[in-house]
Amino acid sequence: MRQKTRHAVLLCTILLVCGQWLHGQTTGNRDIVAGVTYISGASVYLNAGRGQSLAAGDTGTVIRGTPTAVRVIIGAVSSSSSVARLLNPADSVAVGDTIAFQKTTEADRPLAGTGAPAMAGGGRGIAPASPGTIHGRVSLQYAGWGDLAGGADNSRASLLLALDAGQLFGSGLRFTMYGRLTSALAQDARLRNPEEKLSVRLFDMTLSYDQPASWIGMTVGRITSRYAGGIGIVDGAQVFARTGPLTFGILAGFQPDYQTSQFNSERPKGLAFLNYAWGPSPYNPGSTTIAYGTQYYQGNLDRDYLYLQNTVGINSKLFVYQSSEVDLHTQEGGQIKQSFRLTNTFVTLNYTPASWLTATAGYDANRPIDLFESMKLLPDSLFQRDLKQGFRGGLFFRLPMGVSLMATGGYRLSTGDQPAGYNGGGGVRVSDIGRTGFSVGGRYQKVRGLYTDGNDVTVELEQSLAGKFFLGLRYDRYSFIDLDGSDPSVITTAGLNLNWLIARSWYLTLTGDRVWNSGQDLYRIFAEFGLHF
Repeated sequence: MRQKTRHAVLLCTILLVCGQWLHGQTTGNRDIVAGVTYISGASVYLNAGRGQSLAAGDTGTVIRGTPTAVRVIIGAVSSSSSVARLLNPADSVAVGDTIAFQKTTEADRPLAGTGAPAMAGGGRGIAPASPGTIHGRVSLQYAGWGDLAGGADNSRASLLLALDAGQLFGSGLRFTMYGRLTSALAQDARLRNPEEKLSVRLFDMTLSYDQPASWIGMTVGRITSRYAGGIGIVDGAQVFARTGPLTFGILAGFQPDYQTSQFNSERPKGLAFLNYAWGPSPYNPGSTTIAYGTQYYQGNLDRDYLYLQNTVGINSKLFVYQSSEVDLHTQEGGQIKQSFRLTNTFVTLNYTPASWLTATAGYDANRPIDLFESMKLLPDSLFQRDLKQGFRGGLFFRLPMGVSLMATGGYRLSTGDQPAGYNGGGGVRVSDIGRTGFSVGGRYQKVRGLYTDGNDVTVELEQSLAGKFFLGLRYDRYSFIDLDGSDPSVITTAGLNLNWLIARSWYLTLTGDRVWNSGQDLYRIFAEFGLHF
């Protein structure tokens, strides 16, 4: 309990110090530019995230040489990437486009005679923030879920803090932090003791030096490597050297407890990697990484593997991503033997031959990872047994009058006693009907999974006002039968989504769902009110 209290005091102290620092500053504007790395349906994936001060609710403008009328709004953010959607789904975004987000910042004004925005997370290093400035976000969050009839009631409030301090002391050092202080407001039967009512989660806290012109760089703290993100979070250090397009580095440290975010010295892990990067711009790079990684438990080898990753962007039309892990040892009859074993492969392709057409295709093959010494089976997919192979694809058409069509499908091969599965369907959407800001859409999906066979129908109604206010209503009905022969069932969901950019600095996000499932009346709600600085 003392350790959690110290963490809570530390988080609140940093918040208070930042508040006092900001109080005496003047206000300016800063452009954060992110590159489009992948497009899936209505989701636009970007190569900038919390580390570049982006947050849910931010809106940006697509740049193709000059700013366009195409705008996006961010819905989800990770440490170094984010997912946005088009405010007008009839608009066109392609891999290789750049998107500028204008932020209100303190004491951060453009250099005289320049209008260049700050780069965010590009291929040859991360452009620093202005000297002596702190950017980030602070917000209050609330999450609740349970049974309206009086069953389970889970209610939690959180204080979230994200910081990005660039060019510390003019040295090129950069400090980032992302953490959350959470309190359980309602009785949760899953809590084993009262101490769990208050928790501090520290997801990221790093001190780094990564200058594009420098031949050497480093990161220390709780980090996720942008060269080998597949191995997860590491409490430790990363050191790398660059020569031309080549980057060689070593990452070493400990794997924290993923459930509590506490430091854990039981599982040291390390990785040596070699990266080769190329491309016409930092937002549309090609990159190849090969790495050798190990993990230990109580001094003994728990796992060793090869990690392979390739990213290729060809102009603005074709984008290919591939990552694979190959275990070098397996366990047979209680003995560790040298053997190559594929544990995780993911391939995706995005092709946009014209502004009105996008095609996607993908392949997934996942299998659980054996940890020898800790005697655990770590699933790396929803299919927690043998190797699963799945194929997926989609076509997306953007037609005149704000009409867009989509068709998607997927197929998973049968393995052992588990049958093949598939899904397929399509949808239509009409955006900005009569220039009123209203959009309407509908989707149908046929789904046959491991345990159920059903049909899913979704209808959505959305309203967007001047890029500042977005309101979405959703109705979903999933009717299915269990493959074991039980009676048909229906799950109905009614949802609301609200994003409001109140001012340049303030934003509000609200999402709520009401679910009717076999006599149960369930609810889910999430709200966030925050400030960018």
